[in-house]
Amino acid sequence: MTRVLVTGASGFIGARLITLLAEAGQDVVAVARREVPSTRQLSICWLQADLTQPNALPDDAFAAVDQVVHLAGQAHSNPRDTAESRRQLKATNVMAPAALAHQAATAGVSRFVFVSSATVHGAESGATPFSETDRPKPIGLYAESKAAAETALQEVAAQSGIGLTVVRPPLVCGPGVKGNLARLIAWADKGWPLPSAVNHNRRSLIGLDDLCRFIELAARHPAAEGETFLVADDAPMSTGDLFRQICLALERTPRFLPLPTWLLAASLRPLGQSGLLTRLCGNFELDCAKAHSMLGWRPETAIGTEIARTVAAELRGRRA
Repeated sequence: MTRVLVTGASGFIGARLITLLAEAGQDVVAVARREVPSTRQLSICWLQADLTQPNALPDDAFAAVDQVVHLAGQAHSNPRDTAESRRQLKATNVMAPAALAHQAATAGVSRFVFVSSATVHGAESGATPFSETDRPKPIGLYAESKAAAETALQEVAAQSGIGLTVVRPPLVCGPGVKGNLARLIAWADKGWPLPSAVNHNRRSLIGLDDLCRFIELAARHPAAEGETFLVADDAPMSTGDLFRQICLALERTPRFLPLPTWLLAASLRPLGQSGLLTRLCGNFELDCAKAHSMLGWRPETAIGTEIARTVAAELRGRRA
């Protein structure tokens, strides 16, 4: 039996990961910044800590821990780009994981899994999918912070000898999701249409359970040490296809306005919404051949099933 320390354990990905780990018979040290749950599982030991603070975790938190999975972080920067917001983002997303990895290495932990983001490659893949051999070109403070954290962790690994594995997922689909996918679900639930331009792109995404299974595999697989992986569902889909899947789960008819890409671009760019245009119509495709060949990993849950679960959870949350 292995013992895994997971940060960000009360978050979207972390809460599901620690459940799957416990169900698989692993002992879990779950670290959360917020107040820890009152309901406990016997195989999960909860710790409350702010990882941006010095010596945030006691040394005995790493007792018998074989692997650390770092999920904690600031998902999005402050809308007001200030020196203080940048300082907070650096402290949370760069300095905290580096300090944690150093402490874990000192305590004798063998593997440190850092869940980064595929956005370190850029906002748009173009005609060719991103691969791990592509040089990172992050756009925006969040992606830049993830790329900086990867660099800092590689330095810690080189100095300490701890085995570092970096995981770069795209948009994650699963119950409790927030951000753009939650907004798209709300849009579909109102019966509003999307422009037809969203039907011609290719975007990778991954189901929550499949991502958690990959993280668990990467934490223990010998071949994953020192490696970086892109992970996604086997079949990229257009934004329009994602919208159709959401509408199917909502039992609504998807509606599209006859608005081609060039006309949508002419409407959005003068408003300073080029980023929205990219998210709606741009390609963001990942080549996951390395995860398939090196670790033998394949997604197990159909993405349509995960989308349906996500929509059902969103609706339950609104009615609660």
